[in-house]
Amino acid sequence: MKLAKLVLLSACFLTLSRSGSADSILVGTNLANLEAGAGLCPSDSNCTDLRQQFTLTSPVVIDQIKVVMEPYGNFVNSYPGGDFTVALGGFFGSGELPPNSTGDIVPQLFDFGNLDISMNPGTYYLSVSGGNVAWAHAPPLLTTAGTIGQGQACDPTLGCRWQSVDSTFAMEIDGTIATPEPSTFALLATGILGLAGSARLKFLLRS
Repeated sequence: MKLAKLVLLSACFLTLSRSGSADSILVGTNLANLEAGAGLCPSDSNCTDLRQQFTLTSPVVIDQIKVVMEPYGNFVNSYPGGDFTVALGGFFGSGELPPNSTGDIVPQLFDFGNLDISMNPGTYYLSVSGGNVAWAHAPPLLTTAGTIGQGQACDPTLGCRWQSVDSTFAMEIDGTIATPEPSTFALLATGILGLAGSARLKFLLRS
C-alpha cells in the first residue's frame, strides 16, 4: 500500500514539475513605456558604460535579449549614427543606429534571439557600451523568475566606479525556467522506489 502511494506521488511530482517550462519574460522592463535614457560615450570627456542589474530566483535558460537604444549627442540638424555592444555572461551582441538627417530622436528596439544561455539563481548585469547612442529608460516589470535591480553607469576614462542611476534601462530577457529532464525524474523515481523496496524487505526479514 505504501509502495503504491509512493508511485502515485512520484507521478504527480513529474506532472507538476514539467508544467512550468513555457517560454516567457524572465526579467525586464515595460518596453511600451519608454523615457529618455543615458548616453554612451558621446565624447572622450563625457564617456560612460552602462549596465542593468537583475536577480534570478530560479535556474533559467535565456533564448532572447532585447534592448531599446536611441540617438544621443549634440546634433542640431542631423545625427551621424552610432553603435553599441551588449554583453551578458559569455554572450556579446552588437547593433548600430543609422544616420538621421532630420535630427529626430527615435527609439529603436534591438532583438538578439536564438540564444542558449543557462544561468543559475544569483545577481547579474546586462552591460552596454558604445558611442553616440543612449540606452532608453523604462519602468520595471514584475515577473516570477527574478527581479530588476539598479541601473548603473561608470566613466571608463576615470577608472569606472559604478554608480546607480535614477531609473532602470529598457531591456527584456526572455526564456524558460529550467526544469530537470524527464530522465532525471525517472532516475529520481527509481531511487525512491528502490529505497522503499529495501525498507520493506528489511521490515519483512525482521518480522
